[in-house]
Amino acid sequence: MTPGERPRVRGLVVVLGLVALLGAACRAPGEPPAHPGVGVYRDIIRRETDSTHTALATARILVSAAEKQGVPATYARVTLRSAVGDLQHVVVDLDQIAAPARARVPQARLRAIAHGDALLLARLQHHWGERALQKQVLNRVTHDADEIDNTLATRLQI
Repeated sequence: MTPGERPRVRGLVVVLGLVALLGAACRAPGEPPAHPGVGVYRDIIRRETDSTHTALATARILVSAAEKQGVPATYARVTLRSAVGDLQHVVVDLDQIAAPARARVPQARLRAIAHGDALLLARLQHHWGERALQKQVLNRVTHDADEIDNTLATRLQI
């Protein structure tokens, strides 16, 4: 190696080292930080609360419409599958972030709602024709959405 090539090689090594360091520090797209600051936590928890509430509202509208006018089973199953997926993503995200001390209990409750309702909606997805199960889902998602609106959303905004 000639003396003129050494600075180029060193520069290349430094650049490659920086790229490797930055790559190791990056999270996968969409993955929340494990220990977010207060502002980032508020944004994340607002997103997760909204996602949960939207999935529950979707299920409530679907079951209410089915009661009143009927809904094709295929449409119901696809809609429920989407709501279940949204709730499962909320659970995964909540498992990845450490809540600040004051938000631990309400975050755990939001996770429990998302997890439990995902299981219930998945059950309804596979047993769409069961009227009693539809009624149970309607009651549960209505109750859980109200709890999110009236209690958890406020308690989670630290």
